[in-house]
Amino acid sequence: MSLAGTRPNLAWLTLGAVSRGISALRGWRRAAFSFALGVASVGAFAPFHLWPLLFVTLPALVWLLDGIAADSVASQTLDSGRQVASVWKDATPAKESLGLRADAEGAKRQSRNASASHTRSAAWRQAALTGWTFGFGFFVAGLYWIGFAFLVEAEKFAWLMPLAVAALPASLALFYALAVWIAALLWRPGAARIFILAAALFGAEWLRGHILTGFPWNLWGYALAGNGALAQTASIFGIHGLTLLTLLIAASPAALAGRVAREGARTGRFRRSASCSSRRAGCGARSV
Repeated sequence: MSLAGTRPNLAWLTLGAVSRGISALRGWRRAAFSFALGVASVGAFAPFHLWPLLFVTLPALVWLLDGIAADSVASQTLDSGRQVASVWKDATPAKESLGLRADAEGAKRQSRNASASHTRSAAWRQAALTGWTFGFGFFVAGLYWIGFAFLVEAEKFAWLMPLAVAALPASLALFYALAVWIAALLWRPGAARIFILAAALFGAEWLRGHILTGFPWNLWGYALAGNGALAQTASIFGIHGLTLLTLLIAASPAALAGRVAREGARTGRFRRSASCSSRRAGCGARSV
């Protein structure tokens, strides 16, 4: 086999390894990485116009959500397996002969449902936090210039500068927290998750541009302003249509990472896979 023939395979393996590594981030590392992605995304806008950066930051955000989804299913399987196992250990043949088998089945279902509900809620909170940290980094880096206004008569107003520079980005980041939370509710395997996240972020950007008179600063469509040919599409779709197009195209590499990268999304449905995983855990516990 020639070296040239191995290069595509090596590229796919590398992309899969990167997606796996990002999906494996947990806790503060996930939050810090999400914040860093938001900061880096600002490089796609004026005055830098490094719009190819979005082909890195947005797929990475998708892979972070894949990791949360995979954690959700893994936690549901583990918790349900432990709870169901304890129920079946108590359901001895003697008790079954007394007609208590139905009680054991009912307890198993209740514990499974409670575990699945708790795990889903935790996953959705993690998704919202990831969206917020991403948005906070994005708006802190993109709105730093607001603080310069407080340097006029600095002796009077400079003390307000940190509050203003942090408070506005923190508030605007709530739109991204909402978008990623909604995306988590609808998360699906494969390329579908790209459309889900892009649509959710598009909705958040539209709301940001209209609520309370709107603040449409650095809409994602503006990232293409530095490329004359791409920017011309705004005359067809408008800035919001261009925003949706930018999100879809830039996040698309997340769907190209191969089977390894898609594994987390395939096993990581936030809602419907819970019952399947719990049933598998119950079957395993029954055999104990």
